[in-house]
Parts: sequence; C-alpha cells; structure tokens
Amino acid sequence: MERLGARIRRWLDDVSSGNAVDGGGRLQPGVEGIPPEISEGTGPPQAAVGLRRRVVGAASWTFAGAVFGRAISLAGTIAATRLLSPKAFGQFSAIQLMVTTFAGLAALGLGVAVTKRIAEFRATDPERVGDFARVATRVVLLSGTAATAVVIAGRDWLASSWLHSPELATGLALASAMALTSSLFAVQVGILTGFEAFKPAAVANTIRSTLTALLLVLGIRAAGLNGALLGFVSGEAIATVWAVVAVSRHGSSGSTSFLKRGHSAPGTWGALWKVGMPALVAGVAILLALLVGQRILAGQPDGFIHVAQFSIAYRWSLVVLFIPASLSPVMLPFLSNLAGAKAHDPFKRLLRANFITLTLATAIPALALIIARQPVLGLSGSGYRSDTVTFVVMIGATIPVVWNTILSQTALALEEIWAWFVSDLVLALVLISAALLLIPRYDAGGLALAYGLGYLATCLALVQPVRARLRILRSTA
Repeated sequence: MERLGARIRRWLDDVSSGNAVDGGGRLQPGVEGIPPEISEGTGPPQAAVGLRRRVVGAASWTFAGAVFGRAISLAGTIAATRLLSPKAFGQFSAIQLMVTTFAGLAALGLGVAVTKRIAEFRATDPERVGDFARVATRVVLLSGTAATAVVIAGRDWLASSWLHSPELATGLALASAMALTSSLFAVQVGILTGFEAFKPAAVANTIRSTLTALLLVLGIRAAGLNGALLGFVSGEAIATVWAVVAVSRHGSSGSTSFLKRGHSAPGTWGALWKVGMPALVAGVAILLALLVGQRILAGQPDGFIHVAQFSIAYRWSLVVLFIPASLSPVMLPFLSNLAGAKAHDPFKRLLRANFITLTLATAIPALALIIARQPVLGLSGSGYRSDTVTFVVMIGATIPVVWNTILSQTALALEEIWAWFVSDLVLALVLISAALLLIPRYDAGGLALAYGLGYLATCLALVQPVRARLRILRSTA
C-alpha cells in the first residue's frame, strides 16, 4: 500500500506540470506554461502544488468517509440478512430499489448538474452559484414530495403488478418518504461537492450510512420487514436534515448566501437542466433496467430468494467499489474546472492518473473477494453460501463499472453530455435484453451477467466520443 500511495502522489505531482488551477480555483497565467519566476525553481510549480493539495485533501476526506460508511453499511446488511429470512430480505431489497427509482426521477439529475455548474462558476461568478444551489434545492423539494405522493397513491398497483406481492403495499407506503429524502440528499451533497466542501459531504455520507444501518437493524428487531423499512427511511431523513443544515452553514459563512430570498438570475434553470435532463434520463434508465431485471427475477420460482442472492452480491460489489465511489465525486469538479480553463495537458494527466489508480483499487479487492467467496458469503448465513456464481460475476463486473464511472465523468466534464446520455441508454437496453434471455436459465446469476454486459457495452459506447472531445480540447488549449 505504501508503494501504491507513493505512485499516486507522483502521478498527482505531474497533474499540473504545465498549466493548472490554483488552490482558489483560478487558472494560472500563461497558456504555454507557468511564468518563469514560478517554473524555474527547484521545487514543483506552485500551481501543481495547489492542485495536488486540493485533490489529496479532498480524497482524504471522501476516502475516510467511504471506508467508515461502507463498513457500517456492510455490517448492517450482514445483520439484516441474519435477522430476516432470505425471502424477507429479498422483499426489502425489491421495495428499496422500487422507491430508489422514484427518488432518481425526483432528483431530476440535479445532483450531478449542480456539482458541475458550481465547479465551473464558483471562482468567476459567486452570485450565480448561489442561484444554482437555491434553484436545485427548491425544485427537488417539490419533485421529491410529488414522487412520494405517487408511491403512496400507487402502492397497491406497484405491489401487485411489479413485485408480484400485494401484501407489500404497506411496505411501499412506509418506504415512500425515501423518494424525497434520497433526492434532496443527493442535491445537497452535490452542492457541497461543487464547492469542494468535501469534509461536510463526507460527514453527511457517514451519518447517512451509520443511521440507516443502525435503525435498519433496530427496526428489524422491533417489527420485522416493515420495521426494517421504517428504520432505514428514518435514518435517511435524519441524514438529509443534517446535509441541508451543512449546506446552509457553508453558504452563510462565505460570500454567497444560498438561502437568500428573491428571484434567481435568468438562465439558471436552463443551465442546470442542460446537464440535469440527460443525467435524469441516463440515471433513471439504469434504475429502470435493474427494476425490470428484478421484476423478471421475482417472477421466477422462489423469486425473492433469488432477489436476495443478487442483492447480497450487489452489496459486496459496492464494497469493492468504495474507493472509486469515494474518489469519483472529487474528480468531477476538478475535471470540469480544468476543461473550462482549456487546460488540456493537466486534464489528460489527471484523467490518466484517475484511470490507473481506480482500476488498480478495484481489481485488487475484487480478486481478494473472489478468492475468499465461500467464507464471505457465509457471513450472511449458510443459505447464501451455495450461490457463488452470482457473487463472482457481480464482483468481476466492478471493473467495467469503474471504467464507466471514469468515462462518464470525463464526458460530462468535456460537455459531451449527449454521448453520456446515449451510453446509459445502451447500458439499459443491453441489461434488459440480456436479463430477458439469461434470468429464466440462470436466475440471479443471469441478472448479474446481464448487469456486467450492460456496463461493458456502455464503456464501448463512450470511448470514441471522449477521445474526439479530448482532441478538440487539445486544439483549443
């Protein structure tokens, strides 16, 4: 690990060896290089040091939060699988994914949009970034409330038609508030990330993981499946309130108040929606693809047991992805900032460092978990130990997942938004088509294989547009 850490630091030293962004978010002068009074010294350029410190500082907070949060979430999941029967845990997972899909709709892609826009304008137009924060928060409050109402009103149809279990209508009603809390939480963390306020963002995610895991277990012990849903939603709600308070404190302590009254500047919503609309369609396409796959799986004999098997494998894949998941939010504002400054060489160096680091950080723990698959699955109970195929396929799929994350963020930072949008539609189409073919034969393993094929397809769809946009960035640098 020390050797890997040293390599990462050397990569980051090289990120801005030419033109770069300083610690205040401004491009250093001189497109052809750093001024002589800076570049002729014996140490690294001031700009390079500034960017490196920003990246390392941000990564340290998000990494620490991810490690603790994922550990707590995993402990809560293992406890839940032991306290609930496989069927009940499958039902919990199915309801959670259902409401998460509505939360994705309610978020309107604004979590990503507000991060990108604030990162682009925070140094040059602080009043405008305040508008972005306010508009995104107000819109998602309305859309999240509407999504919650839709889940409550349609709970009987959703339970019978999609989950094949009319008795789960009550559970859907209990979980419905997550459509509001999850979408609002995503936007608040997006605001903090756009301002590079990574410490409060990491704390918010840690609080969310801790409370949802703790209250999930307490809810199961008190009232079984319905208690699990109520406990999980309560944890999300408390964490969301904390995130809202963190955003308001961050805004009120700076030059811009996020919560001031009045009309936003013209074009604020349009600028957000330009990114948010493709992000919405892309994100919801993935969630709907998983939801369709889960619906097919739940319709098989012992369907919810297979859903539970897939859910366990999926949660372990998130453990493998905890480093990429913690670093990827850090990269988007930096890449957006460099792309907006036409800093091709620093952009490319940061992208290369990101790709190598995250691939290694994913492949190593993935291999370790595949080797230790039997005892790992045994943590959730002997009933899950036999389904190693689903586990191995899902863990292997983490590699194309992390590549998709890197390519998607690069496309977004380079304003190749529609290519990103199309790539996620490709993901959804491949996932659903493969699920229809594979689930009847391989049950949970079929859905895991469809998941991996979908992410591989979306990577292939993104490579050429990203390369083309990088050539354009180089020509304009």
